[in-house]
Amino acid sequence: MSATSQNDFAGREQLRASSAEFRKEVIEVTAGVFVAVGYSASNVTLVQGEGGSIIIDTGANPVDARAIVEAFGDRMERPVQAIIYTHNHPDHSGGAEVFAGSDAPEIYSHQILVDARPELGRGPRGGGDAFGVCLPDDLFINAGTQLEYGRKTPHTREGFLPPTRTFSGKEEALEIAGVGTRQPGNLDH
Repeated sequence: MSATSQNDFAGREQLRASSAEFRKEVIEVTAGVFVAVGYSASNVTLVQGEGGSIIIDTGANPVDARAIVEAFGDRMERPVQAIIYTHNHPDHSGGAEVFAGSDAPEIYSHQILVDARPELGRGPRGGGDAFGVCLPDDLFINAGTQLEYGRKTPHTREGFLPPTRTFSGKEEALEIAGVGTRQPGNLDH
C-alpha cells in the first residue's frame, strides 16, 4: 500500500470515528446554559435569562432549528429576548426565524454580517465543496461538522433575520435578560 493510500485510509477512519461527536444531544454546560449538538452544522446555545431566553447562533435552516427548539423543550422559555450571531456563516443564522417566532427579539451581530457581499458573508466557500455535499453516497462519511449538513437540509437564507443591533471594534459589555455578556464592538442601533 502506498503512503498516499495509507493516509487516505487513515483520514476515512478518522472521519468515521468523529461521527460519534455529532450525535444529537442537548448538553447542560452550566446552570441555565444548554448547547444543542449534532442537529445542525453549528452548535446552538440557549441561555436562560430573566423573563425569557437568549439564543446564540440558530443553526443552518428552519428544519434544523425546529428540531433544536423541540430538543430544548421547556428549557427554552418564551419570549426569546435576543439572538446573537457569532459570525456571518449561514450555518449560524439560517434558523433565526424559527427561534424568534412572534417574539421580536433583538438580533445582535458584527457589522461585517451586514456589510459583506452575500457570496462572502453567507455564501459558499470559494465554489468548493467544504461539506462533501457533492460526494456520491458510497464515499460520504460525514460533513466534517455534522453528519448530514448540506445533503438533506442545506443552508438557506429562508430563515435568516437581519440584525437589529450591530457592533464593530473590540468589545462592549452588555446585559440581556439579566445576563451579563461581553461582546466585541460598540453597539449601534
